[in-house]
Amino acid sequence: MCRKPQLAGTVILLVILFCQTAGLTGEMQLTSDIMRYDPDQGVIYAEGNVMLTRDGMKISSDRGEGSVDGTTALFWNNVRGEGIWTGEEVHFSCDMAEATFSPETFYALKGKVEGRFGQREIIAETVELTAETFIAISVDKFLDLSRGVEISGNRISGIIENKEITENISEGNIRIILEDDKGKKTFIYGDKAVYSRERGSIVVTGNARALQDDRKIRADSLVLFPETNRIEAIGKSTLVVTPEKGKGN
Repeated sequence: MCRKPQLAGTVILLVILFCQTAGLTGEMQLTSDIMRYDPDQGVIYAEGNVMLTRDGMKISSDRGEGSVDGTTALFWNNVRGEGIWTGEEVHFSCDMAEATFSPETFYALKGKVEGRFGQREIIAETVELTAETFIAISVDKFLDLSRGVEISGNRISGIIENKEITENISEGNIRIILEDDKGKKTFIYGDKAVYSRERGSIVVTGNARALQDDRKIRADSLVLFPETNRIEAIGKSTLVVTPEKGKGN
């Protein structure tokens, strides 16, 4: 029986990568209490106080594994991450995290994801990130602090350029919350919402409706302007105003 090499105790594995075939040039440091290397698979298995440091990011977990060439890594149980990602401060927690470093850096966070990525806060079941795109599934909260807009829905995806979201598509059971300077909130619901930075608007379609205080409006589509909290109703529209108790006739 051939046993795989194993190191116990406080272990530090420093890998200097110059893998031209994989397009990699960088440094990775992996630490853990117990570490095992499988030369047949080219995989390092780590257990206990696992910590990966690479490219300004630190990811910790109870267990993890990664390819010896540094192209992929997997973490699970009590996963935490922090550092600088595309020039923005990042921190997150989740049940499992997958990382790919070639040909481009890609992170997939799964299970009870909570985090902040620059000016964006998120609570979701799954979040996938590249330097320029993101996809989130089963989103309880996606808050863009730069726009003052909070969105929830089945799926939210977008494009990021220069630390700002330029395009954003939300689909399935959409709820959007706009809050003005005085703390007054407007709730918008629909099946789909499309944001464009160029137009400065969010277009909501599919059973579109908005609620604010005693006013409720339905329309074929609603166009939101987050900077001014203005809403335009497009197509067949219905406005319902419910007087507060004790007022009116």
